[in-house]
Amino acid sequence: MEATMKCETEIEQTTLQTALSCRAISLSVAPLCNLQCNFCHHQCDCANEGIAGKVSPALQPTLALDYLGEMIQLHPDISELRISGPGEPFANPEETLETLRMVRAKYPQLKISIITNGLDLVPHIPALIRLSVRKVTIAIHTFDPHIGAKLYAWVRDRKTNTPLIGLRGAGLLIQQQQEAIHLLKEKDIAIEVNTIVMTGINDAHIPALTQQLRGLSIDAMTCLPLIPQKGAHFEEMEETDASTLITARQHAGAFVSQLEPLTNPANIFLESDALLEKYSDQSAAATSRMCIAIASIDGLGINQNLGHAPRFLLFAPEPDSPSGYAFQEVRPAPPVGGGMQRWEQLAEILGDCRAVIASAIGEEPRNVLTRKNIRVYEMDEVPVHLALKTVFGAEAVPRRKNKREGCSGKGGGCGGSGC
Repeated sequence: MEATMKCETEIEQTTLQTALSCRAISLSVAPLCNLQCNFCHHQCDCANEGIAGKVSPALQPTLALDYLGEMIQLHPDISELRISGPGEPFANPEETLETLRMVRAKYPQLKISIITNGLDLVPHIPALIRLSVRKVTIAIHTFDPHIGAKLYAWVRDRKTNTPLIGLRGAGLLIQQQQEAIHLLKEKDIAIEVNTIVMTGINDAHIPALTQQLRGLSIDAMTCLPLIPQKGAHFEEMEETDASTLITARQHAGAFVSQLEPLTNPANIFLESDALLEKYSDQSAAATSRMCIAIASIDGLGINQNLGHAPRFLLFAPEPDSPSGYAFQEVRPAPPVGGGMQRWEQLAEILGDCRAVIASAIGEEPRNVLTRKNIRVYEMDEVPVHLALKTVFGAEAVPRRKNKREGCSGKGGGCGGSGC
């Protein structure tokens, strides 16, 4: 029997009535991501959520719980919680699961859902079951690896801790998404799929994709338009036009119940800019304990020049952590360009850090940071955990660290681009 569009389906009525009759809130606790979509820029919230250009702070679990508590006091009718970005929840499993555990203990009545890309989800499904997560939304844009190779710049393989590109990366992601769906359905967890429709990339693939999704018994699907993000690889692509999107939804609706995208998420997902700023400031203040800033594309390795880094990941000592340190927050870097003024601004931004680690650092930024008592380390392609242990004094510097060749860095830095 053909599935119908949302306005004619029971799931549409349930979802819409739930969203409007009870209030929901979204918590962002995951700063890092385990893949790079070509339509996404990591300085913004994950594009898979369907809210283009939004930038949310990643709150530490305890602060996320406090923020949630204040929001519930302001809005007692909140009955649903969504765990989302700004990165990928299961690229940050400790933060995600710790938040879920605290929320479930304090607010057992809340309905909890998660938005994920599905990568690295499988090992954590038992924990989701224990924490009574009843709905998972997975961002799936194709089940064809050849299309996926066009969509993803790299996909991080958790087992080998290496980024995979092309067919290998896309294939790994698709395999894990399908495995996760099977396991979630076995446990009666509802599954919704978010699909971004991209003209000339995956729009013609939508009927085949939704046929496969129906075979996997997913509960519903939302077709979203591509909204180009500045800085993303696809930033020059045209936004998906209404005709293409309507056609995709009609084709998809023949196989899977369709949900309309949220045209005004603020009407459903409550948010307080004042409270978010308050808790973001508290999160920043918590990093005053001699932080270390790292320049990393993926949060797993030291693999970015200082001048190329759009943001820095901050870590601080944490005696109760097995590693001896803990992730604190993401700090944006000053805009590229500006010569010495940029390095002075960077020194101010990282003023509570005792050190910064990058794959290459030019002479001028090195001198500016050193004058501000910020030590600088060059560690090319060294895993983050090893780099942190080195700077925190737990291990000696491996021989392949502190490579300086090829970065004379005067003013603009490496080759004039700023490292």
